[in-house]
Amino acid sequence: MNFSANPARNSIPLLAVLISCIFSFYSISANPLLNNDAYGYLRAAEIFNIEGFRPVLDHYGWYGYSILIALADRVLPGGMVASAHILNTISYALLVFVFIKICTEYQASRRVEFFAALTILCFPLLNEMRYFLIRDFAFWAFTLLGFLLLVRYQRDRKLLTAIYCGGALLAAIAFRLEGLLLAAIAPLSLLASPGNRIANLRLATKLLLVLCSAVLGSYVLALFAGINLLKLVEYAYRFYLPLLFNLK
Repeated sequence: MNFSANPARNSIPLLAVLISCIFSFYSISANPLLNNDAYGYLRAAEIFNIEGFRPVLDHYGWYGYSILIALADRVLPGGMVASAHILNTISYALLVFVFIKICTEYQASRRVEFFAALTILCFPLLNEMRYFLIRDFAFWAFTLLGFLLLVRYQRDRKLLTAIYCGGALLAAIAFRLEGLLLAAIAPLSLLASPGNRIANLRLATKLLLVLCSAVLGSYVLALFAGINLLKLVEYAYRFYLPLLFNLK
C-alpha cells in the first residue's frame, strides 16, 4: 500500500495530518463535555474489560469500536476517555490524508493537494464533531481508503491492491455495518467503468472473490470464537430492518 516513496511528495498531506491533530486536541480540550453516544461506547468498553466480549455483543450489538477503545485503554495512558479521543484523532488524521490522496489520483499537482487539504481541514460539519466520541470517523476513513485503493486497483490491476481494498472495506464494516453495502457496490462500479468490458468483468470478479473470501473467512473465525455474525447483524439492526429478517 505504497502512498508515495518520495517524502517531499507527501509534505502537504503530512502537514495537513499534523494540523488535523492540533485541531483535534484543541477541540477536545475546549469541549470537555462528552456527546450523548459517547457514554454508550465507553460503557460497552468498560464491560469488555471486565467481562469480555460476549456481554458487549449480547447487549450492545455491533460495537467493535467499543472493543477497540477497551484494547487501546490497556496500552495508552490517561484512561479510557483519553484513549478514545486518541483513536478518534488518529482516525480523523487518516481521513484527512486519504481524502487528499484521492484528489491527487485524478490530478497530481501541488495546487490540488493544497486545496484538497484546505477543503477537508475547513469542512464545517466535520470540525463541529472533532471532540465527539463516535465510530463514524474511523468508518469514513477506512471507506475512503477502500475507495482510493479501488481506484488504484482499476489502474494497476494487481491482486495485492484488490486485497488491500478488501481489507480496508472489511475494517470499515467492523465499525459500521453500512460498509457491507459499499463492499457490494465496489465490484459493480468496476463493471460501469469505461474500457474493455471483458477486462472490467475480470477485475470485478477478482475483487468480488477477494471480498467474499474476506467476509466468509471472518464469519468462520467468528464461529470458532462462538460469535454468530448473522444473529449479531440482526440484533444490531433490529429497529431498522424488522421486515427483512421476517422473510423466512
